[in-house]
Amino acid sequence: MSAIGGSSWRERVDAWDVGDVEPTPAGLGGEAPGEAPAVRGSSIPGPAVLAPALTDPLAFDPLGMPELRAGSAPAEQTRVLQLALNVWRERMGMRPLRVDGAFGRRTAAALREVQRALGLPADGTVETRDWQALRRMLDARQPVLDPWSARIEPGFDPAAMPELRFGQGDPEQVAVLQSALNSWRLSRNRAAIATDGHFGAETRMAVMQFQRCVGLTPTGIVDRATWERLAAVQVRDRGGSGEPVALDVPWISQFDTTGRVERPGDTACYRAATRMVREYLANQGIDAALEDVWDRIDVGRRERTRAGRVVTDRAAAQAARNYIDRCLEAGLPVIVGVSCEAGNAYNANPVTDHFVVITGRGVDAEGRPYYTYNDPSVTERERGSGRMVLNEQGNLVKDGRTDGQGLVADRHWEVSEVRTWHELP
Repeated sequence: MSAIGGSSWRERVDAWDVGDVEPTPAGLGGEAPGEAPAVRGSSIPGPAVLAPALTDPLAFDPLGMPELRAGSAPAEQTRVLQLALNVWRERMGMRPLRVDGAFGRRTAAALREVQRALGLPADGTVETRDWQALRRMLDARQPVLDPWSARIEPGFDPAAMPELRFGQGDPEQVAVLQSALNSWRLSRNRAAIATDGHFGAETRMAVMQFQRCVGLTPTGIVDRATWERLAAVQVRDRGGSGEPVALDVPWISQFDTTGRVERPGDTACYRAATRMVREYLANQGIDAALEDVWDRIDVGRRERTRAGRVVTDRAAAQAARNYIDRCLEAGLPVIVGVSCEAGNAYNANPVTDHFVVITGRGVDAEGRPYYTYNDPSVTERERGSGRMVLNEQGNLVKDGRTDGQGLVADRHWEVSEVRTWHELP
């Protein structure tokens, strides 16, 4: 498929998602007082914060490093860990940790993030396998897994794969299974499982979750049907076609009184949004169903102003954009929640104040990517659509009033969540 203006859609989005992380006051998604600020050009702390006893602290031998855990870790080795974690955080566009040799809650939380990304048990403890994984990551022998945009070819022939079950299976084939499951899990913003070649309780649970989500009986046994579904998911998650998308999704007002919206009124935005999607699916002859309300990608951690500006989870924002792109390319609109005022708590995600439907994407005359939407909050069709663009945190936003007053359609929006499909066709 063709690219837009000589570069892929993902390259254009990434180009608008690169930039220094602006300092944020403590309590609004930034680091607590004393944490290292963002550094222009690189988020790795400079020599002033390195352990003086180590001339090259990242040149460590993983077999010679001790086990580390919160509250009982030597300062020198903890500094090495913090520096290694900061390499990963830099590549993910995240703020660095303070390199102080103290294994506190922030270091433990950052460690668990990296463990999930590298397919390790996210237990917050550094063992030999964790040091080895960090060593491979630093040496670039194992590329850092971007856990929110993992899109790969299957790497296996489902017809040639054996049946696998709890406690059984060749370690190499079990590792293939675990990698395939992780590609699916991470593309849906779920934590990775360990790729250790052992079919234990964690792998069995992940298999059952996958089977349930793709409509198979959740037996925990990897049979031919499960392998085929896994292979289909790997191919489908490649995404990134680079072409504009414009889906013909009907616009419906949440105040509609013709019977299209159940209980129309001020709180009917989600019902109107789902009605738009259902009518579109019926018109296109597409058989698809939304996930349960709890299976979603939460982009906004919390609201930080009365206008509904959110503290954005950058990783989740990237996951949301990747997911929206794949859905649009598959011909599916996407329902997203947005924050436009503070203090509401009547939705499953308390950051969400309103729902709209993403109907397409494109690139404007200045080369900036945008996403189109249908908004049910108005009664006039001509006011019921618009564009959202990327902000400096990689989230989708719509400019508007920032005082939290006036009509919803006139306010500043920031995406707070993305509702997901049961399975992409």
